[in-house]
Amino acid sequence: MKSEPLLANPFRLSWWSGYIFGGYSAESLGLFRIWFAFGLIFYHVSQVLFLFSIDPLGKAFYFTDPIWYFRLVGLHVHVPWVTYAAIATLFASTVTLGLGYRTRWSLVVLFISMAYVQGVRDSFDGDVHHRYVVPANAIIIFLFSRCGDVLSLDARRHRQQGRLLAPVEEWAASWPLRVIQIYVAFYYFFAAVAKLRIAGLAWVGDGGQVQIKLIERSMRYGLDEHGQAVRMKLGYLLAQMPGWLVAFVSVVILFELLSPLVLLTRSLRLRILFVICATTFHVLNFVLLSVVFLLYPFMLVVFFDLAKVADRLREYCGWKWLPAWSRNSIAASA
Repeated sequence: MKSEPLLANPFRLSWWSGYIFGGYSAESLGLFRIWFAFGLIFYHVSQVLFLFSIDPLGKAFYFTDPIWYFRLVGLHVHVPWVTYAAIATLFASTVTLGLGYRTRWSLVVLFISMAYVQGVRDSFDGDVHHRYVVPANAIIIFLFSRCGDVLSLDARRHRQQGRLLAPVEEWAASWPLRVIQIYVAFYYFFAAVAKLRIAGLAWVGDGGQVQIKLIERSMRYGLDEHGQAVRMKLGYLLAQMPGWLVAFVSVVILFELLSPLVLLTRSLRLRILFVICATTFHVLNFVLLSVVFLLYPFMLVVFFDLAKVADRLREYCGWKWLPAWSRNSIAASA
């Protein structure tokens, strides 16, 4: 009996298992862990900078409206020096994650300190932001992976102690990266679904909710003597042009709805196009609405195999920037 071609039925279990558990090497997983931690360091700065205006030795005070998990544990008071300690822990655990030192503990500490710092920020104004949602879920995925067993100080320590780790096989290296890809792609998709579910086509018509947000954000700093926004002038100008605004919002909705298609393409050009569109979207969000989601372009690197990128750089540019012990640890565990 003639067997059915593997790709003839994409819903077969064998196709899905091949997709989820294949395609990436151990080095790919380790390099993405390093890249992720590198991006997080810069992202933390944008998220916690305003907290440094608080006197670390100042008096404790009550939160305006504690976030749900603060209320769950009965945390209603802000103690300034505790926040500074949490920020220091946040950066330290991010660095150790990138180095691969006590990787699992680094992930746990990073998650907790990130939740605390974001909770403090949200509890001040009684709002709930989701700027850390995507990296927080990536941390959970990393926690169940073997990302710390390659290109890491942990792997080096085990090798020096004579304890050889089991090799990080293709399936173990691939599934965390694939799951993060799926999560990121559908994050955009469900963002569009949420907009349309809550506001329907009113989200798009005449600029809809976006026009309101543009006006609100540009009015934060008032108007000058000529009736123009003091800051965020581009957003204020765009709010006065509903035709262009409808086109802009429509393109964004279409991009978000089509985002999952990037999971099905093997074309490098289409993946680059997806990353360019998503990065442009986040940059414009920052410029027009002051929405600081600037880590997300860093996350989009997950759609590329960093091991292959590193090989290209070594081949064409002569870059030998990977520490020798990292590559030795891979060979020793193989």
